Amino acid sequence: PELTVCAEQVMTKELYCTGDNKVIVSEETPKYTGTGYQLEVPEGEYIVYSYETNQGDATKAYYSEFVTCGLDVNECESHQPVVVTVVAGEIVRAVHPADWYAQ
Repeated sequence: PELTVCAEQVMTKELYCTGDNKVIVSEETPKYTGTGYQLEVPEGEYIVYSYETNQGDATKAYYSEFVTCGLDVNECESHQPVVVTVVAGEIVRAVHPADWYAQ
């Protein structure tokens, strides 16, 4: 499915999503087939999630501890979203909002 990826600034709740004028889409990532994404956001702390574009954001997949643990339902218990810290001039990589179990 086509996905929209959003970064929500923790303090202000400002949203930056693919499809906005603030976004550049990157080339394919080596780990995943399909197109990667890149969001240009101001310095700060963010929660990152994705959702099926044509379904709206009622069901979100977060970048969470479940993702960083390996997406193993037998080993990974926490679905706590990971706060991504963005520093001016730096690129944060490997943020994969893929925890569809975190509802």
